[in-house]
Amino acid sequence: MESDRIVVEGDHWKAWDQPKGVLKWDGEGGLRPRFVPKEINASLDADRFTYRVAPGSIERMRGGPRDAGSNPNDVANVMDGDLSTFWEPDREDPLENWWFVIDLGRLVQSQQTLFDFRADPSPRLCFSSKVLGDSLVEPKPKKVP
Repeated sequence: MESDRIVVEGDHWKAWDQPKGVLKWDGEGGLRPRFVPKEINASLDADRFTYRVAPGSIERMRGGPRDAGSNPNDVANVMDGDLSTFWEPDREDPLENWWFVIDLGRLVQSQQTLFDFRADPSPRLCFSSKVLGDSLVEPKPKKVP
């Protein structure tokens, strides 16, 4: 530590936990944030990205459809870029199971998330969209009067 800055050796940075792909080494021990592109459809290539399940773990996860409370076989349709395909819950399933989870596989800068509702508007639903960090939060739709 110096009077006007903190000096960290290059090897010390490597011991810090950070999301994969966020930092870029300049070859001289320097560290810079990696460019994160704007205005992309991050779902289209999510399956090309992998990350470690936990720091130091050898187990890796691949981006893509992760889970669903109903109709899990169609969750990939929300990520394929094809507006003629879709996910919808089984109408026989209880309302609390009308959710799905997708994993973009990497850090994404996002200003908006777009949902396209094309099916029969009844029953009208309010929905929530969650950005997940270290823990899973399951969105729960609610009926709207």
